[in-house]
Formats: sequence, structure tokens, C-alpha cells
Amino acid sequence: MQIVIRSMLLLGSFLTIVDSARAQVLTWSVTVNHHVNTNRATDFEAIGQALSSGDLASAQAAFAKLQQTFGQSSSSSV
Repeated sequence: MQIVIRSMLLLGSFLTIVDSARAQVLTWSVTVNHHVNTNRATDFEAIGQALSSGDLASAQAAFAKLQQTFGQSSSSSV
């Protein structure tokens, strides 16, 4: 009986640790996603401003910066 009780206590401790780790990962995920989305909004604004002023080079640079937030590189040429 004592082995069963100890096993249950260990399982409870393990589940508490897992829940704590899961909560921390979710917090990091939200923080990272917020940062990426804020940067994307800034990049879109930069693209729009550059295009509005007719500055194609700056628009291309802002677009390249935006692409980096998706973890991909473009193979197309402009």
C-alpha cells in the first residue's frame, strides 16, 4: 500500500512539473508571436510608405525583411 501511495505522490509531482513547463512554453509562444506580429505590421507599413513615395528599392528591402519573419527566403526575382 505504501508503494502505491508513493507512486501516486510521484505521479502527482511529475504532472505538476509537466503542467508548469507547458504553461511556460505557452507564455514564450505568445510573447514570440506578439513580437513577430508587431514586426510584420511595421514591415507592412514600411512597404506601403516606400511604395507611396515611389521608392522601389526601399520597398524591396522592407519586403525582404518581412519575408524573414516567415523563416523562408524568396527564390523569385523582381
